[in-house]
Amino acid sequence: MGVTTADAARAALLLGRALAGQGRHREAEEVFAGAHAGRTEDITRAVPHDELITAVRDRADNAAWGLGRGADAAVVVDALPDGLGAQGTGVRHGFHAVLALLADRPEDAARTGRTLLPRERPDSAVVQHLLPPPPSRSASSAGPPRRWP
Repeated sequence: MGVTTADAARAALLLGRALAGQGRHREAEEVFAGAHAGRTEDITRAVPHDELITAVRDRADNAAWGLGRGADAAVVVDALPDGLGAQGTGVRHGFHAVLALLADRPEDAARTGRTLLPRERPDSAVVQHLLPPPPSRSASSAGPPRRWP
């Protein structure tokens, strides 16, 4: 059996993630870009939506945090194909809200939250990407913080 489009895409995206994790951000971007070059439609059909969204988020994170190119990260996120549901919407809007905060535009981030959050369930993908997770029960049940002498 030969390598499918999905297999090749997964391998390239895994390599890109590994390179980014090693701090090799330029190489990671080359791999991420090469994984999609001229094959975005094929990959969109072949790779499950959750994997595709994770791959886009990984590439955008690499561009924003690894390479310091927030505008490029926004372009990557905006290229998410339509039809990925709430998770795709959550990544898109959540990433733009974070970039707005980093660009010292808190009013833009707040506007995104005010627009999207009222119509979402607390456990929706949109909320999960826009808001930090609540403290875990184990952390809150651990008692008061320890006092040092």
